[in-house]
Amino acid sequence: MKPCSSLRYVEYVPVSVVVADVSAPTLVSAASTRRHGTRGTFDLPVSLDGSVTVEPRRGGVSALKLVFSEPVGAADGLLDASEFNLSGATFRSVDAEAAPGGAFVVTLSLVGAANGGLLTVSLSGLSDAAGNALAGDRDVTVRSRFGDVDGSGRVDAADTMLVRAGLTGRRGAWNYLLDLDLSGAINAVDLAYVRRYAALSAAGL
Repeated sequence: MKPCSSLRYVEYVPVSVVVADVSAPTLVSAASTRRHGTRGTFDLPVSLDGSVTVEPRRGGVSALKLVFSEPVGAADGLLDASEFNLSGATFRSVDAEAAPGGAFVVTLSLVGAANGGLLTVSLSGLSDAAGNALAGDRDVTVRSRFGDVDGSGRVDAADTMLVRAGLTGRRGAWNYLLDLDLSGAINAVDLAYVRRYAALSAAGL
């Protein structure tokens, strides 16, 4: 019997296919974050649709939390004040950390937010590890108006009534926005605080 001359050998070589990352990172959400004594930290969501969110707590905006769809860094390699164009406050520092679900959190520490002042942050020079520049919303705006718990743009009797109704020990859930002095309790100090700023608002100050 003659050997089969048509027998052939085929060698399979593994090939790795690398898919380029062309998806740009986006700003998913923003929040003004403050610590309320032993109760911990509470975030006030900040609108990204162009409307102005009001921060009523004492001292206004002192920490702004920015959540991105994926890790981002500075195009120049150093994440610092140059990536955050500020008006209405002064840059102090920036921290960045990974978040669940692949998100990425950048927190700006700020000083100098004045009562009634408008804080605007414009993002620039941010990109992901593949070099894709930040897409979508790049501007965040918050107004610090001490005592304006209902976000109406002024401090008045409505705000005073809300704080009075939320006094610790009364019925109802604890509302961090009513804890104006950040003590972790809604009490007479907060009531005096909102009355003071209602009087200033009524006087046009």
